Amino acid sequence: MKTEGNLQIILRLLRSALLIDLGVAAVVLVICFAIDLVTLEAFGTFLTWAGIALAVFSTCLGIGGFAARPKDVIDFSLTGAGDMGENLRRIAENSSSSMGCFFLFMLAALGLLGIGSVLSSIGAGI
Repeated sequence: MKTEGNLQIILRLLRSALLIDLGVAAVVLVICFAIDLVTLEAFGTFLTWAGIALAVFSTCLGIGGFAARPKDVIDFSLTGAGDMGENLRRIAENSSSSMGCFFLFMLAALGLLGIGSVLSSIGAGI
């Protein structure tokens, strides 16, 4: 029963990251059309840049969140004394958690970086 809860939390996190990726990709596509760069390589490059920007934003959110949410730091530091999976599950469960937001945006950034790299490679003919 407990593993089903963990699985649902992970799937919800992945679904949220995918929705963020789709939203950012739609905005990047509109920008590519607006500046008349409609090649697959340009779209992949802009997605990579958007992924880097989202990773920087995520890192800033995590750093600021550590100072703002000492409970997250306490939960994360408990991993040495208890079950690491349980403590990370509690952090990810809390939607207002800065650590949960950090994980979500970093996962979305990694998705954008991967998709952008693949599209750039395909567009370049490699």
